[in-house]
Amino acid sequence: MTAVITLVAGCSATPAKQAAAPTPPASTTASTAALTDANSATGKVDGVTVRASMPDGAAPSGEKLSVAASSTEIPAAKAQVDGVKTVRVRLGDSGAQPTKPITLTFDLSGKPELAAKFSDTVIPVVESVSEDGDAADLVRATWDPAGRTVTATTTHLSDFRLGAIDLGKVADGFAAAYRYIRGDSTSSCRASSEVKIKDTTYTLTATTPGPVAGCLTNAGGAVAVDFTNATQQFYAVTSTPKGAWTSTVRPDLSNLAARLASALGNAKISDLLTGRGTGRLTFGPGTTRATINLRADPAALQAATIITGLEMLTGMRAVGGVVKAAPAILDSGTDLSTVSTCLGQALDFADAKPGQKVTLDEFRRAMSTSSGCASAAIEAGAKNSIVKQAYSTLGTVFAITGDLPSQLAATVTGAIGEVVGDNSLDFALTSSAPSTSVKPSAEGPTTIDRVQVDTWAYDKVGPDTYTIPRGGPATVYFQWKAFSGSAETRGDCESTITVTGGGTTKTKITSNCGSYNPGTYFELRNRGTYTATITIVQKGGGTTTATKTVTLQ
Repeated sequence: MTAVITLVAGCSATPAKQAAAPTPPASTTASTAALTDANSATGKVDGVTVRASMPDGAAPSGEKLSVAASSTEIPAAKAQVDGVKTVRVRLGDSGAQPTKPITLTFDLSGKPELAAKFSDTVIPVVESVSEDGDAADLVRATWDPAGRTVTATTTHLSDFRLGAIDLGKVADGFAAAYRYIRGDSTSSCRASSEVKIKDTTYTLTATTPGPVAGCLTNAGGAVAVDFTNATQQFYAVTSTPKGAWTSTVRPDLSNLAARLASALGNAKISDLLTGRGTGRLTFGPGTTRATINLRADPAALQAATIITGLEMLTGMRAVGGVVKAAPAILDSGTDLSTVSTCLGQALDFADAKPGQKVTLDEFRRAMSTSSGCASAAIEAGAKNSIVKQAYSTLGTVFAITGDLPSQLAATVTGAIGEVVGDNSLDFALTSSAPSTSVKPSAEGPTTIDRVQVDTWAYDKVGPDTYTIPRGGPATVYFQWKAFSGSAETRGDCESTITVTGGGTTKTKITSNCGSYNPGTYFELRNRGTYTATITIVQKGGGTTTATKTVTLQ
């Protein structure tokens, strides 16, 4: 497709430099043949005989078809391994458009080297572009090895180019693009950070060091965390207690990937730690402990899917950081917003949970539904033919990607699994201060001497044993009460519960001695044994610890 749009090449390209797609051989012959009958025409281009045919009534005013070579150049897709020079198909002298589909047949008998390339993993596609470069489309084609012909249908006549697409290159392109989303911080704060404010020393610890670094800082007497994102993921930042979030560096929205992610995202850019961006989380005065969670918005993965599909399967090419051939749909955020909600829901594999693999069926279903999003936009009435063809291209890209052979699709789903491993990042803020002259009471009616801990979840199969529902996760509630003798203690306390198991550690903090009705819940996704450790600190009192073990099947 051929709208002009800005793209930073690294946003969807692979980290390593890829070789340019082969340039099709020069044309050997090019001519417009005489009409073979009232509804068809043939021409020979680049050694290939091209036939255009239409059903009765397809010409609005009885116009005749013509086939000839074209000087228009359609850049080769990244996954193209061979192709034919561009051919121009017209209806009449004024460029009328048919009212019914036109069939294009490419006879490759005179081009055996191209015919020999088609297989289960190398497929034919036909790209089209108008003379002015505004309207473009991608059409799936059918290869007939017996007749050595490629057939495609179109409802919009323009310039066409037949290309051979290597699906192995497509799969490798997706895998590389997904892995490029990941990142590893080189900051000295990547694992932990420390700052002293007055007499209190604060420590921030990352559960999963690497993708995002958090550096503690003194923000006018309050403790704050400066986050630096080494990935292209977009993260929503939440904390207990709640802090004030400020996005300090946001992406340049002239960048195609960032613009797509912005349109597809589930939250405002200002509320997110953006790809390769920074932000600050500031806590209120008196905060001594906190838990922070960074949850990836799937927008970055979805944007990479769209951009990579277009780069691998169409002539969308980045030259000096600028794309000179891209679907018109991507040149307008308002156009994209028409389908952004649909795509966000369809590409549900992008919101896969850490520790869970994306299955082949889930991948194919996501691509099929995404193709349907584009079709629905066309049926709903895109504003003009250029945008309609852009939606059509997007739909074709998703359809071809969803039909990747299983072995190649497994390469893609494996890369997706690596990315979603960074979907949820946890940080724990703790502090220490010099002891004061006030000594906590060791005993008395308010001193906690016993903690009762219970658990609750659906699908209980035994004491503190539950079954993870299909699709997961299991939402497990931990309920505890603190007692002093026979009396429940409800005084000033701070309770910290840490759940460890299933390859993860999660922490939450409450400003109560207990947590009951309904309790404090955790979403646990993997089978295994989890241990919850509850630490209750009384103000002016002592510290009490209790544990509880839960099994998930």
